[in-house]
Amino acid sequence: MAGFPALANRRAACSSCGMNAAAGPKESNWRVWVGFFGVCAPSSAGIGLTPLMTTAAMAARDLNEAQIGLAFSFDLLANALVTIWVSQRLAKFSPQVLGIVGALLMIGGNALGMFGEDYWPLVLGFAMRGAGIGCLLNAQSALAARVASPQRLVGASMAIQMAMIIAAPVLSGRLIETHGQIGVFGIYAAAAAIALPLIVFAPGVRKDAPPSTIPPSFAGVLALIRSPFVIAGILAYLGLNAMWPFFAQVAGERGLQPSQAGDLIAIVTVGAGIIGISSAILPDRLVAPVALIAVAACAIGSGLLPMAPTVPLMIAAFAVMATSFTFMQNLFMTIGVRLDRTGGLNAGSGGVNSLISSSTPTLAGMLIHATGSYASLAIFSLVALIGGVTMLRIAVRDLDRAPLTQA
Repeated sequence: MAGFPALANRRAACSSCGMNAAAGPKESNWRVWVGFFGVCAPSSAGIGLTPLMTTAAMAARDLNEAQIGLAFSFDLLANALVTIWVSQRLAKFSPQVLGIVGALLMIGGNALGMFGEDYWPLVLGFAMRGAGIGCLLNAQSALAARVASPQRLVGASMAIQMAMIIAAPVLSGRLIETHGQIGVFGIYAAAAAIALPLIVFAPGVRKDAPPSTIPPSFAGVLALIRSPFVIAGILAYLGLNAMWPFFAQVAGERGLQPSQAGDLIAIVTVGAGIIGISSAILPDRLVAPVALIAVAACAIGSGLLPMAPTVPLMIAAFAVMATSFTFMQNLFMTIGVRLDRTGGLNAGSGGVNSLISSSTPTLAGMLIHATGSYASLAIFSLVALIGGVTMLRIAVRDLDRAPLTQA
């Protein structure tokens, strides 16, 4: 990531629903924590696998950048539609059911990508996987809204996320050289299957769920799109969404093999994840400024990565991008839950982000195809730097009046 009030009025609106800080949800039980770890795992694996999936699919199906970009856009579009629709009805859904359905959709979608040379089964598989991620993202938001301090939950989950981000590209980076697309998509399907036993422990429908602030209507979606918090998320991730699907190609231009690119993703992720875990202990007053720094750093890293003339400089840019992305991911969820303790704003923001940015891989692929250079992706990062920081500053101006914990 309907009927959202202006941020200046959001605290009053939450108070009228009985959702002020003092009445916030108490620290939840172990099922919330275990379930949250489970629903985070499959989508985390996809972070490291996306560039390798691009390479494998392009080779197996003889696709160009524009075609694979379009396929990824269907992934984001399905993600967006499912996430937005469910977020408007989140109080009625069980996080456990959402997680199980999401994992099964991801298994089926990746199965379609494992075999064959035709293009449209790949697109259908991407759409199924995107829908599955949409279910998992809603489950994450619903579970995070059940605890008094989402930073603790999100920060602790970094251990699971790091394990998936590291293991998936390391394994698939080697399998891609011997088994091609079967190895890469197979690893992604396996990640979802492994997460299922954890997801089963997630709790059901929340009995004390607060009233939803997102009416299930098209007008509600339009109001959600106008939220400064949502706009900030769209712009902040713009450069990353444009560059990341083509990372393996950028690395290949500098002489790295797919297995080496997978190892690089894993190694950099270790450092980024260890640093990112510290976001769990940030004082409330530092959430906003650190988030702003992370947005700026991620945009700069994303822009410099495809322009770096040497491998060391590319790795340095990648390290900046990966570390700042970890903070962005954690703190955007924290901010979203602080501004709306139902979890709807955070989930809806992710859906709108995917909806608006679903065209980004297609546009990026077309730009690369037209210019013949991956350096052109820096344009997206420049927009992310200027627009993302500006809109996030507007979104967090009342964050101090929406405390994260029951102080």
